Amino acid sequence: MIPFAQATYRTQVKRLRALAGKALDQYPIRVKKIDFINHGENATFKVTATSGEKYLCRIHRNDYHTHEGLLEELNWLEDLAKEGLHVPRPMHTSRGSVIVEIDDPAVGSRHCDVFRWIEGRFLSKSISEDDMFKVGVLLARMQQVGRRMKSRHRRYWTSEGLVGATAKFGSIDRLLGVPPKDQKRITSTRRALLARLKRYEKKNPKKMGLIHADLHFHNLLKTSGGEIAAIDFDDCGFGFHVYDLVIPLLGSYFHLKEHKKTRSYTKLKKALLAGYSSIQPLSEEDLELLQDLIIARRLLMLGWFQSRSDNPLLKGRLLKSTRWVVKYLDRPFL
Repeated sequence: MIPFAQATYRTQVKRLRALAGKALDQYPIRVKKIDFINHGENATFKVTATSGEKYLCRIHRNDYHTHEGLLEELNWLEDLAKEGLHVPRPMHTSRGSVIVEIDDPAVGSRHCDVFRWIEGRFLSKSISEDDMFKVGVLLARMQQVGRRMKSRHRRYWTSEGLVGATAKFGSIDRLLGVPPKDQKRITSTRRALLARLKRYEKKNPKKMGLIHADLHFHNLLKTSGGEIAAIDFDDCGFGFHVYDLVIPLLGSYFHLKEHKKTRSYTKLKKALLAGYSSIQPLSEEDLELLQDLIIARRLLMLGWFQSRSDNPLLKGRLLKSTRWVVKYLDRPFL
């Protein structure tokens, strides 16, 4: 059998779908069908039960989170749901667990979990100022709940986790195939950013806590009632509160760029910050930090692309992303 990392994307998906079926056998769900959604960081499948109820089955990337780290995420989700926020609610197995571990010879050992399905349309379809205001409110409310929890196993998005020499997504000091001149620029930028973020971190410990950390427009849903739901908490962890604003800001810019409407970006940014600050005030220092964290996010993703060279769909995106980052460093525009 071809090792999983060397298999084609289609073969990987086929094997992961079979593994999802094994995981679902441990839940009190009579499965009617399993539909593939995505295979990127994790593999996700939409599950339809014979009763008509829908669920999401998630198969985790190997060795990304510990078992304890996954429990921190799922416990936070349960608390958020109890507060009335629109987030995925974890399902329990027939034995009461929220996580199962499946050892499959075609894939390897993987952690899996299942959530109740949330109906809605992705914000990537369209975005308004009112939507962005609601996203800001949602982020602030999630962080309020997160303040009540201690994160011991998901301390990912501190200064070290974002741009340290051993960042969460991997080192960016030796990127494969990147010209030496660009590599030197990236490394020097990373080091300067690390120093500035450490100063903020030390000065503002109360502005650190549990954050979603990946709330781009494909992780935001608008329900039929007009509410905003947050999904895919896989990257959640302890970090800068302000970092949670960076991802929807980047998402809004690239969405507008795709539709040639970048002039509207300032209005969407203002709406997002207004929604957030209606719950959690932002200082001038917080706003200044935004630019540094935008750059930190782009640098972080270089490490992620390099670490995902085992995924045929993502392989090759590193050099394109590197060129964008170097260009952005010359003229920041967000």
